[in-house]
Amino acid sequence: MTLRIFRSVVLLLLVVPTVLAEDDPTNINSCTTPETVLEGEAAALTCTYSQNVESDKQDFYIFRSQNDEEPVIVVICAWDKSYQLNCDIKHGNYNVTVHAHRVILNISSAQPVHAGNYSCSTLPPATDQRIEQCSLAVQAKTTTDTMSIVCNKDVSQPSVMCMFSESIDATTIVLERHDLLNSKQAVEVMRCDKRSERCTSPLNGYKITITEKPGNIKVYGVMIPLDAADQNRLYVCKTPEGSSCDMCKLTTDEVPPQPDTDNKIVQTLIVPLYLIFAVMVVIVIIVVVIVLKRCKFKTHQGRPVEPLSEQVQLNQA
Repeated sequence: MTLRIFRSVVLLLLVVPTVLAEDDPTNINSCTTPETVLEGEAAALTCTYSQNVESDKQDFYIFRSQNDEEPVIVVICAWDKSYQLNCDIKHGNYNVTVHAHRVILNISSAQPVHAGNYSCSTLPPATDQRIEQCSLAVQAKTTTDTMSIVCNKDVSQPSVMCMFSESIDATTIVLERHDLLNSKQAVEVMRCDKRSERCTSPLNGYKITITEKPGNIKVYGVMIPLDAADQNRLYVCKTPEGSSCDMCKLTTDEVPPQPDTDNKIVQTLIVPLYLIFAVMVVIVIIVVVIVLKRCKFKTHQGRPVEPLSEQVQLNQA
């Protein structure tokens, strides 16, 4: 049966999704789900058919209904003439695998659109077949279900806050510091015991603060001393069991002042330049004085001798 014809027939059958057959409890198409999953997590729905859909090459489909809305086809699968299974995925990131009587519908990332009542049916459904529904609920993640971390980049008082709730399945919370510039082993900054609500730090000068927020959320913080040189570091808040983890970077927003090489070169050369300029000025002055003296002397030698006055001549006689 082609997928086009298959879809047309399925749409007609969706209005009456359940065929009752109370007399034969073995002819039941049932399904199971994890009932409730967190948003973003993987989930799997398993359809169990009364017949072997793989060996019998039985066409099948899965549909979902939610509240009073009309049923929506999720996936339609049909066997072609070469006995290859072709599936037409509808509405969502689903993946289908078939194992004899069972069809597994995998959801890689559960979203609110995946919530609803699921039903599994063959096409055409047997007259003595009964369909049982299963429900899937998708719960949105909140801050009470996860761990979070905040890096406070305040220049006057840097700090790291690790926040988690009592709902986290862990007894110990660990805060680690990683060096972004060197691949050294992580340094444990803080270790907290959820049962006693106490934290300790093996590092000197690191002050621990404990506060509580609405929603039964604990906030364990570490005040970092200014002389600890904790810039360009990665902080990781985690549980040793690996059930939750979050990280943040503590980096300085200000660029550290770099030495001004050009200014240093100018400052280094400015004194010798002044000396050279002063020497050149002195030399120029000396040269000018010498030139002026020589010019004056030559002018004096080239001047004609004036005759003596008559009175001088009489005195000489």
